[in-house]
Parts: sequence; structure tokens; C-alpha cells
Amino acid sequence: MTKLRNALYSSLAVPLIFYGCSNNQKTSDEKKQGVETTNKVMILKTPPPEIYDTKTEMFLEKKGGIDEKVINEYIKYFDKSDAPFYKTVDSVEETSKFYETKENDGILSELGMYVNMIHNFRIIKEADEAKIEDLKKEYAPLKKLLIRLDRIHEKDPRDNYEEFEKMYDLIGRDVDPSYKKTDIGVEEVISGKGGVCRDIVAAYYPLLAYYGFDVSFKEGGIGKALHVWLHARIKDKEFDLDPTWYAPMIPLEDRIGNSCEVHVLKDKFTTRR
Repeated sequence: MTKLRNALYSSLAVPLIFYGCSNNQKTSDEKKQGVETTNKVMILKTPPPEIYDTKTEMFLEKKGGIDEKVINEYIKYFDKSDAPFYKTVDSVEETSKFYETKENDGILSELGMYVNMIHNFRIIKEADEAKIEDLKKEYAPLKKLLIRLDRIHEKDPRDNYEEFEKMYDLIGRDVDPSYKKTDIGVEEVISGKGGVCRDIVAAYYPLLAYYGFDVSFKEGGIGKALHVWLHARIKDKEFDLDPTWYAPMIPLEDRIGNSCEVHVLKDKFTTRR
């Protein structure tokens, strides 16, 4: 399994922010919570509690953190060796408390993300329909990714958790978040050339929606820092995903409550053919 995203490179109290990245200075809240950060990973000073029962081979269900109900529903796809990663993510999520953003928070960044998403849908569609030799060099990795996604894809994937997980992990295989290069297109994000949360979600969302998955995105914040992440529905199960913080697909519980509005683009931007 891919290691936890290097983009835990910020802090718990001030995560990767919607309009850029925070610095690596510890906050007083972090010190109270017993957290150390480096520019690559977050280290919890106290061991996180056990969340996986090795006897029943099921996750212990509790409120907050990872979404144990979804994981247990699809436990046959779970690799037991990944349990330590899930435990770390669960502890990070328990400590990261998001709130619903106000209407005008980050409005310019939000509009920029929408424009980028629409641009990415167009680029994905053009790359999908073109021959690789007819594309500009920078779009070749995107075309190759689409070819690999096609090999996984079924005609109606909306209820297929296994397909969703395989595609999600494949999309993020080379993604390498960085605040040094932002406001970039899907072809650069999937090639590991950087991007912050708004760039990464603007890449994942169009790719997953393009293949017919029921996805949307949410916005929230901690203090003055804003963040955006994915929301997905498989059958009757809904869960959050954060491709910026975590490389593997780990279902998260609703971070900011059911009152939060989820966002989607109009169907005219998300039609495959």
C-alpha cells in the first residue's frame, strides 16, 4: 500500500489550506495535542488506540475518524497489513476538526477551482478521444492513465466499490502535493508536479465523475485555513475522501456534519461521450 501522503506536511491545526499551504511552525494547539510535525509526515507522540479487532477481523465502530461502517461493509477488499495506516489516519482525523465555511470564505480560490475543474473535464475528454501520438507531450501521461482506467472500468460502476478503490488508487499513484507549484491542470497533478488541495480535487473529481462515479466535493476549514476534499456515494453508503492528505483510499466519516452542502458541476461538464 502506498505510504500516507507526504502532504501531511503541514499541521493538524492548520492543514493544507484551500488557497495555498500553511507553514510548518507548530501551534499551541498542536503542542497540547501531543503532535510533532516534519515537512513530510505527522508523528503522534502517543500511540493511537487500536481500531481493528484481529479476532473478528472487523473494525471497531465509533463516531468520527475513519468510516468503519463503510470499511466493514467492504472488508473483503481490505488488506490486514494496512491496519497501521488506518489507525494513524483515524487519529489524525479525530484531531482535525473542520467547520463549514462561510459563504464568502475563499471565494476567489473557489471560483478558480471551478474553472480548473471545467478545464480538466475538457482536457480529459479530448485526451480520451485522441490518439496518443496526436497529443502534446505534456498530455501523454494523462492519456496513458485513461487507458489504464479503461481496463478497470465497467459500464455502470456506481455500485462497484472495488472498481472505485482501484481507480482512486491508480489516479493518485504519482500525485505529489506541493505548495511550490499551484493552480495546475490535471495533466500536471497526475504526473506528480505539485498542486494543493484545490488542484488535486479538481483532478480527482473530473476523472472519477467522467467514469460515472457518484462523487462531489466539500469545503471546510480550521481557524483561518480552508480546505477542500471529495465526497462519494457507493450504493447507499456515503463517505468523505481526502486525496491531498492521504494517498490510499481511506473512507472518512462526515467531517463537518450532515448540514454541509456538497458541490457538483453541471452534467454538461461531466459527460463522457
